Amino acid sequence: MVPSAFVLLEALPRTPHGKLDRRALPAPDPIRPELETTFVAPQTPVEKVLGGIFADVFGIERVGIHDNFFDLGGHSLLATLIVSRIRATFKADLPLRRLFDAPTVAGLAAALLQDPGERERIEKTARLVLEVARLSEDQAERMLDEKTSSGAKR
Repeated sequence: MVPSAFVLLEALPRTPHGKLDRRALPAPDPIRPELETTFVAPQTPVEKVLGGIFADVFGIERVGIHDNFFDLGGHSLLATLIVSRIRATFKADLPLRRLFDAPTVAGLAAALLQDPGERERIEKTARLVLEVARLSEDQAERMLDEKTSSGAKR
């Protein structure tokens, strides 16, 4: 297994008894591990949703469209989690193998959009996900209440 982050220290923190003080270790920077690729922000709604899924799964602030899943610290369990989140979000049949073949946000976005019959639905889903994500908790609750109330009247 390869660590997902490295933190350079002058010396390891020690307890008064000379043992490693694990609580005094600094947390890795949540912004983005240092990668060889230059950060390129997601542009399309599909890329933005996929970037959000990657960032959430890895516990980092942002993921660029060319950041490699494996360079971010990805492994088989995280691959399964990411693919299942993509399937649930987009209601799309995305084989796990696709992540290994195209391990970037850009590659997965292209894979999701390659079927012309599904393209419009995938893009619409991404726009809706982004719209809902911008809502405050109160706004989302009001919308759900309105939807529930109108559905109960039928």
